[in-house]
Formats: sequence, structure tokens, C-alpha cells
Amino acid sequence: MNTIYFVSRAKTSGPINQGLNILNGMKQNGRVHSTFVTLDPEVAEDSWLYRYKEAGINIAQFNVPLWKTLFAIPKLRRYVKDNAIDVIHASGLRVCFVALFAHTKAKIVITQRCNPNEIAERYSPLIQPFFNGFYLWLIKKMDVIVACSKSIQKILIKDYHINAECVQNGVNTDFFKPLSKDAKQQLRKRLNLPVDKKVYLVLGSFRHRKNNGLIVDAFKKMNPKDSVVVFVGRGAEEEMLKESAKGFHNIIFIGHTNTPIDYLQSADILISASLAEGLPNTVLEAMSCGLPCILSDIGPHEEIVEGTEAGIIFDKNSVDELCSCLCDVSSWNIDEKSKIARNVAVENFGIKSLAAKYESIYKEVLKMK
Repeated sequence: MNTIYFVSRAKTSGPINQGLNILNGMKQNGRVHSTFVTLDPEVAEDSWLYRYKEAGINIAQFNVPLWKTLFAIPKLRRYVKDNAIDVIHASGLRVCFVALFAHTKAKIVITQRCNPNEIAERYSPLIQPFFNGFYLWLIKKMDVIVACSKSIQKILIKDYHINAECVQNGVNTDFFKPLSKDAKQQLRKRLNLPVDKKVYLVLGSFRHRKNNGLIVDAFKKMNPKDSVVVFVGRGAEEEMLKESAKGFHNIIFIGHTNTPIDYLQSADILISASLAEGLPNTVLEAMSCGLPCILSDIGPHEEIVEGTEAGIIFDKNSVDELCSCLCDVSSWNIDEKSKIARNVAVENFGIKSLAAKYESIYKEVLKMK
């Protein structure tokens, strides 16, 4: 079976990370020949294409800029024909458009990683309704829609009457793994993080949906002397958060990093106050590195830790409830919690299982007329 994983570009983002997990898993399983295909020219400072190259994944680049999108349609048509592609696995609005209007014999599978009404959240509010509506029309034309979490699957079925499959996101547990205590201490020294305090980690973009202001407010209110919270990432709200945290030395901002695993392996606990997610990579990667989690009460977070002791849940709108969770952590056996978190990641979210589930969907879609 020949397939392509089709995206706009290898932007440093969750969907691109999951694409790598899927293709890595398929390479390890050895049953499907998969190629990573990008539509746009890459942006050097914001690209994970090198990670695909390092993993030995087959890559094809169309290098078609946004304003030439229509030229990508015949290009995809030729590529599918010349390489006998059976399945196009698409992720994103533009690639869904190109895949649909290429009118190839290949079946089209898409992975939906958010509520369809959030697809245009970074666009101007004036044009968001158009793009959201257009995207919803597009995905209903696909052969199979796969939700990345049970929570997104429920939204697609209930709110949009879309009969979606579900394959939960995965994590490369061979790469994201805990360090020994000595190695962890050495890593903290290299990163200039305190070696004698509990380190909470907030990792990801700084935008409204991540709700990071609530975490800042909780640490300002608690002002703990035995711990710090480390924010790693960048985004529109970064300066506002820094201004709010000014004068509180237990709130640390690192900025952007190309090696987030360093901070995952050096921290003790992950915090996410997100208002909405698909099935967050950061939480899966943190747990794989042995970090128990303090998570907001959204469906995808609850889905990851339900029935386990790998984390606790708090009201995403309540600073007081997050403060209460931070107090509860003082009674945790961190070593034991770390083992539990790691085991949940390994047993429930490994990439070989992730790839096998997509392989099964590919086989089923090829049976469709």
C-alpha cells in the first residue's frame, strides 16, 4: 500500500509532530510505504522538516506558495498517478482543498484535530465564518474523517452529524523518556534551572486558548518558596504574561526552544490550563517523560488521565481550584507519580499502535466504492 501524509508545510506544531509519529510508526511496522508531502516552501526558522529527514522518512516537496495554490492541483494529480498512491492522508484546509479538486483515484483520509469552528481562529474575525464554513463543507467531502480524540469525535458526531472514526494521538516513548536523577540534576544546571526546588512546566504557545494567565495568577497568589513555574514557548500573549509576572521570581519565562525535550526531562510536573485542545501532544510527551500533570477540566485532558493517577483536574476558570491542586501536590510521592505517568503513556499512546490503527482505516477505505 502506498500512502502520502499531505500537509501545507512542516511547521513546528502539534499536527506535524503527530504526522511524524504516524510515519515513524508505519516505518517501524513495515507494512505501508508512506511519504511526507508538503505543499508550501518551508520557512527555515519554523520548520521540523529536518526531523522527518533524521527519521529516514520519504519526503516530497511541491514548493507551491499560497497564491499559486491552484497550480498544486495538477501537481498532486501527477504525483498520485506516477507513484501509484492509494491513500492521501490530509491535514489542513488548503491540502484538503487540493486533494479534493485533484480528482485522483486515491482515497482521502483526514485527521480532525480541533472543533471545525476553530480552524480559522488565527484569521480576522470578519473572515472566520467563511473559512470555517468552507472547511466544514470540504471535510464532509472526504472519504473518511478521523478524530484525534474521543472528545473531538463526540463533537463531530453530535454538533456536525459527521460519522467520524477515532484514533487517539500518540507519542514516541523511545524518544520522550525520563532521565536518571543525576542526569536530571545535570540538565537543570545546564538550563540554569534550580536544582533544589520543584519545577512546574508550562510548554506551548502563548495565546488566549492556552489560558496561561490563570497559571500566572495562581503562582502570584501562592508565591511558593519551594517551587518555580517555567514557561517555555512564544506567542501573542507573551509580553502581557511577563508584565503580569513582573517581580515574582518563582515565575520564569524561557522563550522559544528547538529542544523542548530538555525542559520536559528536567521538570517535575506539567501544568495545562487550556480552554480547548484536540489531544495535546505536550501532555502525552510530558507523561512519557515521567511528568504527572495538573490539567484543566476539558474533555481531551480528562480522556488522557481518566481511570489513572497520572494527573489531577481543575476548573479551567478557577484560580482558587488550581491553587488547591498546587497544595495537594505537596503530599504527592513524585517518584511514584512519575512511574504511573510513564506507564500510561507507554501502554496507551505508543506510536506502533497509533500507526496500526491508521493502517486498518486505510485498508477499510480502499474497500469503499
